[in-house]
Amino acid sequence: MEFLKDFDFELLYHPGKANVVADALSRKIVHASYTMVRELDLVEQFRDMRLQVTLGEDVIRCNHLTVSSDFLVLIKERQLSDPKLQKIVELLGTEKAKDFVVGSDGVLRFRGRICIPEDLEVKGMILEEGVQKSF
Repeated sequence: MEFLKDFDFELLYHPGKANVVADALSRKIVHASYTMVRELDLVEQFRDMRLQVTLGEDVIRCNHLTVSSDFLVLIKERQLSDPKLQKIVELLGTEKAKDFVVGSDGVLRFRGRICIPEDLEVKGMILEEGVQKSF
């Protein structure tokens, strides 16, 4: 008080909700603790989903996510029975098949895209999925 008496100022009181700035500043700690609790819930949900999670000082990293599909298993099986695709597999590592690769999942790809076998059922499933997504 002794220090403030030397200054010419006016002190105004804003009651209740009218003092939004002070209200926001006084609740900052509550928001930070709520965020920390939500962060821990999120980490637990990631762990429940068997995702590898790394906690940093101000960041959560989800390091690896693997999504599998029975459809890829079906494509892999049908690729094995497609004579054209099997010919390409035999040529892997040569200049004729330089843009082809068999991924770690065993599926043949051309420039990163899955090679679809000559199979009416597989092609029908792909077209059906495309039609469902467009509506």
